[in-house]
Amino acid sequence: QLKTNLENRTPTSHEKRFALFCDLHKLPLEFVGNGTFWRTSHSKHINPDFLDIDERIVIEVYYPYLKPKDYEEQRRKLWNDAGYITVFLKTKDLFCRDWQKVCSDKLKPYIEKLDKIERLSNQILEALCYD
Repeated sequence: QLKTNLENRTPTSHEKRFALFCDLHKLPLEFVGNGTFWRTSHSKHINPDFLDIDERIVIEVYYPYLKPKDYEEQRRKLWNDAGYITVFLKTKDLFCRDWQKVCSDKLKPYIEKLDKIERLSNQILEALCYD
């Protein structure tokens, strides 16, 4: 039932804003909050908002008013047990004056890892070209 309801769901305004951030910074994060990606952890079915399947990173974008106080702790545990790293963005993070900096700061380890992978890939390509 829940999966069927999510399939027709379009991104919220804060998910669209984060998708814009991903586009601007060329981040390979895909919107999957429409139910296209599910995992089970501790008998609970979980679906993130954004996903980088290769790096096993999920992004949860949420409005705190609608979630329990320990939402981040609960979700982090579920995703960690399923083998994923979780980054949380609250709606206020996406609609503040310096929203891109806030997103960059929260995603800094992920972005640095992607940069390192790109540099290594370029080095490998250069080495192959000169052999």
